[in-house]
Amino acid sequence: MSQNGTLIASSHRNGTGILIGEPKNAPELPIGRFLKSESPRGNRVIFGRYASIMTRHTNRVVPQYDFTAALALTVDERLARSLDSARRLVAENGYQKFSDYPCVPEFGASHEELAEMEADLGRSLPDEYRKFLSQCRYLKLDDGCEIGGLDHNGVYVTEIPWISDDHRPGVQYLVFANYWRFADGDQLMFDLSDPLQPVVAYLHEHGPLYESYAPSFSLALWRLVHEIEEEA
Repeated sequence: MSQNGTLIASSHRNGTGILIGEPKNAPELPIGRFLKSESPRGNRVIFGRYASIMTRHTNRVVPQYDFTAALALTVDERLARSLDSARRLVAENGYQKFSDYPCVPEFGASHEELAEMEADLGRSLPDEYRKFLSQCRYLKLDDGCEIGGLDHNGVYVTEIPWISDDHRPGVQYLVFANYWRFADGDQLMFDLSDPLQPVVAYLHEHGPLYESYAPSFSLALWRLVHEIEEEA
């Protein structure tokens, strides 16, 4: 317990922990540390040297998630392990057999293709999402559980990412995934109004609600794959 009443839990080898509470003066944490506080004002996430106060996003339906294991890895390691797990999942559950196209492509998008996508969107892709697409053009884990991206030989197996100004007035989102865990039509989106571009779950049958899902794309991918694994 810290002096200001914040509960600090350190649970892996480099001492990184998850902090729960409402500190008066949020500490400046080194890269890889993650702070989460629960209050009527929303979730506070400190990641590296930047703080994001996600006041618009809740956790009423989507439960909070322990990212400790993922935070012990680099972004590249998270992406690689998540894709390995995804390939194993679609092979073991037989989902790949129902598709004429690869659920987890073995190759990614070229620099030119990514530049064209960014030109169509009118803005740069979040760095971790861009890195993912350079390794894997899209990802389809199940019906309604997919990360959108590019085509496979001219065929779009998943939806194309798009910018939304319509979900909430004054807030711009980049919609990049279907997330039908709670209802058909739910989505995962980047909050483009936040400098850290956290991932938000849009639940259209629950209000709608805009729920905190993950602080970054690689953590969202990690969570998505592990949720499917746990339900298998």
